[in-house]
Amino acid sequence: MSDTTVGPTTSAGTSLTTAAEANPWRSMVVRSGMALAAGFIVLMVLARFPIPPLAIYVILVAGGLALRRRKPTAGVVMVGVSTLLIFALNAPALISNLSRPADPVDFTLSVLGLAAALCTAVAIVPAVRRARGSTISRAVSVVAVTAVALAFVGSSLARLTTVESVAALPTDTEVAIAQTTFPEAVSVDAGDIGLFVDNQDPYSHTFTIDELGVNTELVAGANQRVEFSAEPGEYPFYCAIPGHEFMEGTLVVE
Repeated sequence: MSDTTVGPTTSAGTSLTTAAEANPWRSMVVRSGMALAAGFIVLMVLARFPIPPLAIYVILVAGGLALRRRKPTAGVVMVGVSTLLIFALNAPALISNLSRPADPVDFTLSVLGLAAALCTAVAIVPAVRRARGSTISRAVSVVAVTAVALAFVGSSLARLTTVESVAALPTDTEVAIAQTTFPEAVSVDAGDIGLFVDNQDPYSHTFTIDELGVNTELVAGANQRVEFSAEPGEYPFYCAIPGHEFMEGTLVVE
């Protein structure tokens, strides 16, 4: 479909841009992508390192916005397809994050991801066809914005009322989680073991040792003491959250 639009302006480029900006379906696709990209940027700033899939999405959205200046339909499609693709690839992690309302970053970003994907799925076809706006487009936008705002407020309150700091004992061995990484190895003495697991990331992790029946969940910035007994040997530990399977280490019991 051609992007040529008849308008009262004398500049074809100005007419195209004005038409693209005025179409509420196109605006919904673009704003959904921009909001999700902004959320990912905040997450990476808090994490203090670039998360490759999220960084790629941000670049694609920026590219779509730049392309939209010259080819409005192609730019909108690029933003919309990128949003639907990042949601599809991360759906297991997003759904898992919804089970942790006491983690404001994870929970709010998951609601934002769902809202952006819903808005994009509803709007992408009318946007390409340049359909007129309707009460549906306005209602979907209002519901999406309201859901994200309520998610952030509710999650922040849940964090304040349910998450407590835990002090390490002098005999505990610290296991620090930072930048989505475990220590490669943690050495402890056999027998009764105490670990102080400190999640320094702005999103949730678990500390899981299948062989010892250990599975401790830590929301962003939280810490937990983990106590168990183990015979000498090496026990792999990992994060059980979808998308974090690469986070691994070894508990060396001597």
